Amino acid sequence: MLLAVTYWFLTKFSKDYTANSKADLVYLEIPENTILTEDYPKELDFQITASGFDILYTKFKNIKVEIALDKFYKNGAENITIPESELSKLISKELTSGITLKKVGRSSLVINLDGIVSKSVPVFSNVKIKFKDGFLALDSLIILPDSVRVSGPAAVLRDITSVETVLFSLENIENDIEEIVPLIKPPSKKINIEPTSVEVAMDVAEFSQKSVVLPVNVINLPKNINIKLIPANVTITFNVSVEEFNSLNENDFKLICDFSERNGEENFMIPKLTTKPNFIKNIEFETKKIDYLIFK
Repeated sequence: MLLAVTYWFLTKFSKDYTANSKADLVYLEIPENTILTEDYPKELDFQITASGFDILYTKFKNIKVEIALDKFYKNGAENITIPESELSKLISKELTSGITLKKVGRSSLVINLDGIVSKSVPVFSNVKIKFKDGFLALDSLIILPDSVRVSGPAAVLRDITSVETVLFSLENIENDIEEIVPLIKPPSKKINIEPTSVEVAMDVAEFSQKSVVLPVNVINLPKNINIKLIPANVTITFNVSVEEFNSLNENDFKLICDFSERNGEENFMIPKLTTKPNFIKNIEFETKKIDYLIFK
């Protein structure tokens, strides 16, 4: 019985048959400044004539057909068309001897392309910083570079107006910050960012609190009006770096009240600093409003 079955099997599978098969498509040499659209063909069906053994072999072997797209591309075209004759040649190259390609499953293969464009977009930091007590930033956080170039299909790139750094936390900071932080990649794999990371930097210094007493200067006061200010001087308190602490005095500030912006019903004005060093922080006024008496 075993010999009979073996003989039947060998006889049956030695004959030639026609069967359907398929191959995975692998695209090489994609034309410069283009990218494949999402709906590009991934498989190709075809018919073969071969012995039962060879057909069985093709069922287990993952046939791959490599296509060099540059060979079929015409400059400026939005797609690439590969005729059946060329498809037959490409498939036949991947078939072993004894297997004959009978028919390709389509008359031509059309691969749609998207044009790649690029633009520059700003970078926003997603950095959270907690300073050690007594320490503050001397200036705002600097991002280098502050913009990056993104490239990809125009339809996808249209919605990208900026990129962000990954969430990056720093705690108990007392020294200058210089860190390389990666950028968040857009969801689409077709978008490329260059560079993929940026440097974030910040100057940090120890700060101390200081107070100065400033005279109130009144502007836009009519010539025929004399007023008495209550109070005539205002104390302001602010944070300044220890390095600059001793160099500051009241001459570095100018405090004004604008008579034209007074509250005429309650006879008071709001003091404002028009001159101050740009490196001080957290300014507080001991007196929030200045009362006045008018003498005509």
